[in-house]
Amino acid sequence: MNYKAERISIDDVKGKILSGNYTFALINYISEMVLTDKLDAASIDWNEIVEARFFSEKNEIHIFEDDEEMIAVYSQDGDENNDYLIKKLPIMKRGGLSKIGKKLVAKQYLAYDEDGQAEIKFTRLIGVE
Repeated sequence: MNYKAERISIDDVKGKILSGNYTFALINYISEMVLTDKLDAASIDWNEIVEARFFSEKNEIHIFEDDEEMIAVYSQDGDENNDYLIKKLPIMKRGGLSKIGKKLVAKQYLAYDEDGQAEIKFTRLIGVE
């Protein structure tokens, strides 16, 4: 598989963020959305998060609700060098999200069915331009 994804605890997320391996955060709080390159676990309102992505070119932590429980998934490139797409998504200008860049960069990992048709199996954010 060309990516690895594993579920981790929310407490582990805080430690991983402090490790310095993440360049950006896209956090959807109940009242606002924040895109930042200044990561500080102490300044994050963990109780107000609806969804969040902490990411760099090498890895991502995605926090989201599943069955009324907040979960976190850590992902990174796998050992195999399979096909993928790089997609650049425009950042909304409202709410100040575009202060650090104009586009979110996402990596979409591809898989093929028995007929050879490509499908996107997994997507993670890798940067901001």
